[in-house]
Amino acid sequence: MSVPTRRILDPVFGSPLLRAGNNGLATWTKINTSSQWQKGTGWQASLYGGVQTGDDWGAVFIPTLELKVPDFNSAMWSYYMTAAQTFGVNIVIWAHDPNDFTKRAEITQRGQATGLGKALGWNSHTLSKSTSQFFFYGENTSASDLTAGTDYSWTQFQTDVMFSNWTIYRISLEYGWEASGTFDYVWVTEFKLNGQVIPILPSASEIFAADTTLAKVTLAVGSALIGKVSEPATVETPFTGTGNLAVATNKIAPGASFKLTEIELHLNAAPTTGTQNLVITKDDGVGETYDGVILTLDLVANAVTDLVVRPNKTCKATDVITAAWTNTDTKTYGLIFKHQLL
Repeated sequence: MSVPTRRILDPVFGSPLLRAGNNGLATWTKINTSSQWQKGTGWQASLYGGVQTGDDWGAVFIPTLELKVPDFNSAMWSYYMTAAQTFGVNIVIWAHDPNDFTKRAEITQRGQATGLGKALGWNSHTLSKSTSQFFFYGENTSASDLTAGTDYSWTQFQTDVMFSNWTIYRISLEYGWEASGTFDYVWVTEFKLNGQVIPILPSASEIFAADTTLAKVTLAVGSALIGKVSEPATVETPFTGTGNLAVATNKIAPGASFKLTEIELHLNAAPTTGTQNLVITKDDGVGETYDGVILTLDLVANAVTDLVVRPNKTCKATDVITAAWTNTDTKTYGLIFKHQLL
């Protein structure tokens, strides 16, 4: 009598990874102020496109274990948008020749494709294999019957003389890549590939990666926090630009108390002449006694391009934190406010 055996196969799809480029951001979130918690695992992949110059993006990467192009037949995903945009969250299929890694391509669904949700609020999408909405660019793809940059259906890639013999090493959901405009936050909550649910939550490798902050929180527009924060979570709000910064504000959502823990300043060159002061103030809007200047930085005296200060000031929910710059020696700057929810 033979002993029954069972082989456990390796998973086809790996755990999600977050990546971003240029003005884009990608962070794991588990606290928010709207309805993003209603779907998925309770974690969300927060993607921010920022000011769009054609190469600014955030993405969820799903490692894929050499799935044959003809065998990838379905995808579904949903996401919450905080503002209507010209592009939605689109899918990108990364493929290569399994026998020659010099041959590879990104097969990208157009962000403005018909049926791809771009509206304020919840959007969901089911991939259509027969709709011409994919284009590709890559390296050493001359054997294909398809033309780079031209729209085709996914079925055409599956039956192409070259791509039909290739395998998929990554599938991603991406947000950005527009020529102009500003792309506000979206929260990706659900993703299903070939009928397999991809849990949207950080893996151990994401949590302990050097470039990833655990439980970084992005606050959306809303009137109340969902759930209770048991541990302080860092929030980063970037301000960037060139020249004189008149006023930039970061208003915490109603219902949240916080401590302003850290301010990062980044300059393209250290200022050396003129009046170079950065003044951080807070104002609750009703003239209470805790209003006023939090700190003043003399940037000429510091003569550095990167500076971190830690005010550790407790603030109230209705405070507006303001950065006012007096600079006669124009520099390109970046500011990041960090605070902890209390």
